[in-house]
Amino acid sequence: MKTPIFATPEDVEIAFYEAVNRGNLNDFLAVWTEEEEVLCLHPNGTLLGTLESIRESWREILGGAVKIRLHFRRIAYWRGSLIAVHHLLEELQSNQEASGVFRVTHVFMRGAYGWRLACRHTSSAGSDFAMRQDVEKRTLH
Repeated sequence: MKTPIFATPEDVEIAFYEAVNRGNLNDFLAVWTEEEEVLCLHPNGTLLGTLESIRESWREILGGAVKIRLHFRRIAYWRGSLIAVHHLLEELQSNQEASGVFRVTHVFMRGAYGWRLACRHTSSAGSDFAMRQDVEKRTLH
């Protein structure tokens, strides 16, 4: 498999959500950096600190009977020359009753193969939180 090159953090983010929504583990893994230090924090508090643990956790998520779709909206972002941070609202829908809204932070790093995801932190926005349309996108300073 050819290693994709992502020109921007936004390209990585779009590829991440497309892979999840298709249930494609290989494409999902292609967005992650191959650096030793990666993090993925699930909304239930499970902290994954290796690419192998992220792979196994998402293999279960994407390969299970519950098929999920994630929709996101960027609410704030910052990009330097080598690191970028995006804050999002994410809505989970499934083929069963599972659903929810989450606050998500993605941290991206730029390396030899373009931008990659290095950290994903997800927490519940609460059961009464809706994906409000009145939150405007802005750049963090």
